[in-house]
Amino acid sequence: MYYYASIIYIFFESRMNKFKKFELVFHEKTKGVYVVCEIPENKKRLECCNESYYEYKSLDTTIRWIRCKSEMEDGRFRSMQ
Repeated sequence: MYYYASIIYIFFESRMNKFKKFELVFHEKTKGVYVVCEIPENKKRLECCNESYYEYKSLDTTIRWIRCKSEMEDGRFRSMQ
């Protein structure tokens, strides 16, 4: 029973994210273009705020960044697709 509940939770959690894995996003302030590498998962949390996070990579410098879900989805970024 727990296994099926986990699968259902993961399915709905992935649909609750604003951005998808490998999606191109545009940062409004820096005008940079990034690709989303990892989407928020319940099992992965930032220690500082206990919140799930996105990992994204700059297309210019290939530097990887990590930002909590709430900041990533508050309007700083918009989808390019």
